[in-house]
Amino acid sequence: MSNETRRILLVEDEKAIRDAVTAYLERENYWVTAVGDGQEALEEFSKHHFDLVILDLMLPRVPGERVCRAIRDNSDVPIIMLTAKGEVEDRIIGLELGADDYLVKPFGTSELLARIRTALRHSQRAAGTHNNSVQLKLGLLTPTCSVVCLLPQVQFNKFGLAALVVPGFIPFGALKRSGKEWS
Repeated sequence: MSNETRRILLVEDEKAIRDAVTAYLERENYWVTAVGDGQEALEEFSKHHFDLVILDLMLPRVPGERVCRAIRDNSDVPIIMLTAKGEVEDRIIGLELGADDYLVKPFGTSELLARIRTALRHSQRAAGTHNNSVQLKLGLLTPTCSVVCLLPQVQFNKFGLAALVVPGFIPFGALKRSGKEWS
């Protein structure tokens, strides 16, 4: 995970839980915006970028289910539902509304932290920002010549053949010799 501070929107109407989770996550170097109702959540989400949302379902003004749907309609940000609704049907509804994970109260803060890290890791991979590299062995100069490069994208041409697209990489066949210089 990158060293940059990740922003979390915490939506929890119970002040004691909201304050405790906020303090815990801030100690773990997350930037937390904590709100107490669904309307505030929607307003904050429309004004700021968040890397993850922790969402209670039973909220004043706008229920958590509607908040989840509104966020999911506009964003792929990971959503973890943190709620007292623990029946199997509630969990299924929450996940089908668009939540990425579902944690029932009472909960352990270490489990919440593990789920946050997992959701952020998955969202980072889905966005293609994780650091995948591959080592290519080239026999052009010496048998042991190697190049390490990032592989951010694979593209397919009209014949279904795959091509690796690496920023800043010029295929050898694309080089032309003009005089003594290669361009």
